Amino acid sequence: MAAFFIYSTGRCATQALARYFAANLGDRAVVEHEPLRARWTPRIALRHPDLPSLRRKLPEVDRHLDRIARTLADGRDYVETGWPAFAWFPYLKSFLGEDFRWAHLVRNPFYVAGSMATHDYYNVNRVDPEFAGLAHLVPTDHGVSCNDLALEWHRLSQFEKCLYLWLEINRFARELSQSASLAPILVARYEDLFGPPPEPLRDFCQAAGLGTPRIDRPERVDRFQRGAVERPTLSCARVRHDVEVLARELRYDGQELNVEVMMKAVRRRYSRPWRGATRTGVRTTLTFATRSLLHFMGH
Repeated sequence: MAAFFIYSTGRCATQALARYFAANLGDRAVVEHEPLRARWTPRIALRHPDLPSLRRKLPEVDRHLDRIARTLADGRDYVETGWPAFAWFPYLKSFLGEDFRWAHLVRNPFYVAGSMATHDYYNVNRVDPEFAGLAHLVPTDHGVSCNDLALEWHRLSQFEKCLYLWLEINRFARELSQSASLAPILVARYEDLFGPPPEPLRDFCQAAGLGTPRIDRPERVDRFQRGAVERPTLSCARVRHDVEVLARELRYDGQELNVEVMMKAVRRRYSRPWRGATRTGVRTTLTFATRSLLHFMGH
């Protein structure tokens, strides 16, 4: 049996992947998307020196891990997609042994940050308090790698803070990859998995040990899609440099990391008036823009 986890930053279509695995695996597996949400407590668990002890202090984590073990003991696979579990991967390996496997799913950092910003990840007035308190990393957290950004954190835009989250999560994945016992079964790019050819997604499923999928393409779903009003800004040289270095290690090239080009692309994709223009056409876009304007005038 396999306990397969997808490691990601969020905003990487893991909802769609959960439906894809559920449709292909049927009754032979339990498939879940972020079952504990922020209660995986990545702000506390990241690089924690004693995760077994921390588990005993977190009843929901404790019960969830016992349930995964029972699922495997009953002869069923377990698949979890979504990002908040990432800090527990070292413990998952020790707890589940050879049954545990994971894949590192990465997406272009600028699109990830743009999408995160539409959810107000770092807007203290609008963010989900549970995620703010337990999940969204900040430089003062003990387990992060960039504590020195704490001094200028208040000056960073929300877009830059979301890039910081992308950086911290993917740095930890690279750190885990350096250990032979913790290396992922593969590193996959969002852009490849959800591109036109079906082979990358099929290979992804087979590499996880879940067999050959019956369904080639996932149903695209995003229950939390939103638009942003603020224009993305990137003025922090440190964040820009570190994100570019890591993204190149993850096989993104110069064109995909061209800041001037990407900032315009992010603005077009995630700004509120133009949200969805590339998918639903100009008529739908203009209708949405009109409604937004009328709503604004009404206030």
